[in-house]
Amino acid sequence: ATLAEAFAPDTDYRKLNNPNSPKIVTDHQGYALYFSRSVIPYFRGEEPDTWCRLHTYYKHIGIYAFRPSVLREITDLPQSAAERAESLEQLRWLEHGYRIRVLHTKQSTIGIDTPEDMDKAIAFLRSTRMA
Repeated sequence: ATLAEAFAPDTDYRKLNNPNSPKIVTDHQGYALYFSRSVIPYFRGEEPDTWCRLHTYYKHIGIYAFRPSVLREITDLPQSAAERAESLEQLRWLEHGYRIRVLHTKQSTIGIDTPEDMDKAIAFLRSTRMA
């Protein structure tokens, strides 16, 4: 299992299109269909800054829950083509037939994927200690 948070309807395309914030598409039962650094789905014929008002996009929160037996199995899987292309390890599991349950959260997190993200996280922590 993993977590996802909805992008706000007023999210601009620049933020939605950030490759350091992977997106998830799920099926109707709440299982992951695909993870991508690109914006999926693509809204053909619509202005990109309107996409979050037209569809609920979900960003992946990089935390997982595994059964011990599954964790042992997936560590032995060979890297997959989609994983190499996107640099997202969870695609390996999907391509090998594993299902990933996606639970939604409204709790925002601070993702640290770049040096700039680290600077923002440190600034946030400093501001909360002083409050």
